[in-house]
Amino acid sequence: MLDNPNPNQSRIAGVEADIGRLRDVIEILNERMHEASVGEESLSSLSARIRLAEADLATRDMMLQSALQNMEGAMLEASRQTRYLSRSVDPIVPDAAAYPRAVENTLLTFLIFSGIYLMISLTASILREQLSS
Repeated sequence: MLDNPNPNQSRIAGVEADIGRLRDVIEILNERMHEASVGEESLSSLSARIRLAEADLATRDMMLQSALQNMEGAMLEASRQTRYLSRSVDPIVPDAAAYPRAVENTLLTFLIFSGIYLMISLTASILREQLSS
């Protein structure tokens, strides 16, 4: 409007008043964005926290990708070694349990202790005979 050779002063005054009111509204909105109201954080602090969270997310994403690559490598290595880990024939399940053999172990223990007792008693009787003669 100011570029006109003969601008209408009443229209220019109205438009300048509108511009002033819009600048005031913009200033109020900027203050509300940068200042925290009661119980809330300011938008600038929220955007800073969001940027930090995005950086943390990117770091965690890289860590996840690295872990996935390590897992893939481990799975590949395990698949290479399957020939060493596989069974050629499945074992046959016995009809009765092989262990524990309570009766056999008890008899074996009885025989061992009776043999020890017999050796000690023979040694004692031989010593008695030697001492009495």
